[in-house]
Amino acid sequence: MQTKMSHVNRVPLRGRAAAWALIVLALAAACVRNPGRAEPAQPPVVVEVNNRGFFDVDLFVENAPNSAGVRLATVGGFMKTHVSVPVRELQSGGLLALRVRVISSSRYWDSPGISVGPGQHVALDIYTDANGNLNRSTLYPINEMDTLNDIRDRELP
Repeated sequence: MQTKMSHVNRVPLRGRAAAWALIVLALAAACVRNPGRAEPAQPPVVVEVNNRGFFDVDLFVENAPNSAGVRLATVGGFMKTHVSVPVRELQSGGLLALRVRVISSSRYWDSPGISVGPGQHVALDIYTDANGNLNRSTLYPINEMDTLNDIRDRELP
């Protein structure tokens, strides 16, 4: 005896393939980022460093209060350089706080936090005494007309 196959609403093979293709296309379209909506990269804060002391120092950005921070650079004694600080490394509210640590010493100086914006330039003057004390160091904003060359021309103490 032959059994009759019941015809339960079956979708033809072509219809199923088309349905799967539509599902895959919809998922792929949902995963694609729209480049017009991406946030543009913000320019970093530029720190113009002038180490006016004999000691080499490590420079850190403190991205949270009382944190060890992220190491940015090593600056040799009596050297000048500039360092870029990504905006994502600033503390909340756009505060820039730096830590300067004398290499091979436990001496360090934490700058007060200053409010900065993307692309802004600030100056860090590092002063150390014969014992490696950094308490005369200063961090301050500079206007856009100042350049590293202007800072180089300033007289060393």
